[in-house]
Amino acid sequence: MSDIIASEAQELSVSADSGGLITLFDLEMRRASAGTSAIFLYFHGANTEEDIKFDGRTYTAFPMLMEGIENTSDGALNRPSLTLPNVESMLLDNSKMEWLPIDVDGDGTNDDYERFRFEDLIGKRVIRHQTLSKYIVEGSGSSPSPSYEFPKAIFVVDRISSKTSLIVQVELASPLDLS
Repeated sequence: MSDIIASEAQELSVSADSGGLITLFDLEMRRASAGTSAIFLYFHGANTEEDIKFDGRTYTAFPMLMEGIENTSDGALNRPSLTLPNVESMLLDNSKMEWLPIDVDGDGTNDDYERFRFEDLIGKRVIRHQTLSKYIVEGSGSSPSPSYEFPKAIFVVDRISSKTSLIVQVELASPLDLS
């Protein structure tokens, strides 16, 4: 966390131009393997349908809610939950999540595709970024530079704790908590 955003957070009131707190999520869809990089999708849960640009990435509007994050120095590590809409069966054509590249035939290329399922998220990383709205850009345009943010939180999807026709809730764990 930079000194600039830390000092802004310590003010008694946030100025009108700095706006509110914005939460952004990096959702890992494919782990990195030899010669390939991890595939992440970028989402925000802000109350807007516009894309958000932050730190050179474009975050798409997608209702997500992370609850139960606590920082304690004793006891077991917390296991927050991430709630997502159940879109597994309703994905539209050309969705970033509908078909994911994968190396099914073992030829070293990701030219095969498989349909997304929520079970595919187990073991994948979720990274939560938080910043003030003055450090993002809605819609078109380039993201502000520099992009200040609060310390990020990195978790691993441990299990699907609840699945209904409307929502899917997954339990997250600290990467240090998993063997």
